[in-house]
Amino acid sequence: MADLRSCRGYSLVELVVVLLLLGVLVGVSLQFVRTESFSARGYYDELASGLRHARGYAVASGCEVQVVFTGNDFALQRRNVCDGASAFGPGIPHPAKAEMFAGTAPDSVALAGAVDIIFDPMGRATPGGTITVNGGGFSQQIVIHAGSGYVETP
Repeated sequence: MADLRSCRGYSLVELVVVLLLLGVLVGVSLQFVRTESFSARGYYDELASGLRHARGYAVASGCEVQVVFTGNDFALQRRNVCDGASAFGPGIPHPAKAEMFAGTAPDSVALAGAVDIIFDPMGRATPGGTITVNGGGFSQQIVIHAGSGYVETP
């Protein structure tokens, strides 16, 4: 039979200390797990990606692309004919999904300063401006520079 003194394990104090540290770690990390701010950040990233894709698509296709805002939602459209005067119509396909590139804001997210933006074949934006995404304690701006069409996300 084995000697009980040779079978060493963790002491009760060591186990309590580990549990305390885990509790503190969970408590600190829970403040970062808020679904509203997570949803707002996801929509912010989706909108920034959409704006960049619209600019890139305009440059690559040589056709103007419009980012249309309806309430807090957005969609990308190109001109029916690449003549600079025809109406905007068909949507632009999403590069990773089998659907048109558009974004629907979660209920807790609101946009401020969103106006329809047109990217020309040189990549310039008309008009430029700042769009603010707010929701669940999250607030970030997307800046579209008119002269270059550069989409800046701080």
